[in-house]
Amino acid sequence: MTNSISCPVCNNLCSTQAATCPKCGHPFSQKNTFSNKTKSLNIWKILTIVVGMIFGGLIIFAIYHQFVKTQSTDNVKSTPVVSPSVVSTPNPLGTLEIQSAIIYKVGGVQPVANTTFHLLDKSAEEIIQSAGIKPKSKEFQGLWNEMKRTGRQPEKLSALFWFNNALVYPEMFGDYLPKAITEIKKHAVKSINTDLQGKAKFEGLERKQYFLFGSTETRGGSSIWNLPIEINDEKKSIILDQNNALMVN
Repeated sequence: MTNSISCPVCNNLCSTQAATCPKCGHPFSQKNTFSNKTKSLNIWKILTIVVGMIFGGLIIFAIYHQFVKTQSTDNVKSTPVVSPSVVSTPNPLGTLEIQSAIIYKVGGVQPVANTTFHLLDKSAEEIIQSAGIKPKSKEFQGLWNEMKRTGRQPEKLSALFWFNNALVYPEMFGDYLPKAITEIKKHAVKSINTDLQGKAKFEGLERKQYFLFGSTETRGGSSIWNLPIEINDEKKSIILDQNNALMVN
């Protein structure tokens, strides 16, 4: 018989639920009477605790999962979206605009029109000297001797001084002028002609130093420009006149 106990007096098998032995009437202790009930209650308590722990764990997991999800969403919202920016790269090449004219006391401004200007990689003075070009005509030798006699020291005069005089008096200098012009053109990075207003524009220039070279006839002689030009901006301009030119009258 399950859930039964033996009577300590008559050894009769009795139910654990019985308060007394049905055979001899011996009373059972309260412990035996309620032992099965106590065991049942303990089992239910254990089951309740286990189920409670499981549900509690699920609730805690759900709360933690929601917290992590919320944090992730906040981080995504708070993180600024950086769009790829377009970096403007400055133009590596520059331009040079020139405006050339001779200003006379009578007649005013006269544009240096239809005239060729060169951007050189070195000074025209240095180019002529390095090439060893010198006037050799008899006329020039006579001029040289006359200058020496009067103490003017022609050997100290610049190559461009003689070049400019050769523009005015070409017959005196023989082949000096065409040879000098040929050497100068060898060092021309860019060449351009001015328009009727004496304007011109050099484009596509690397940002570095050049020498702007050009010459023109004037009413009393000639003018020549041999100016250092630094191209360090995208656009540069310069005015050429008798104030920045070497003139021979």
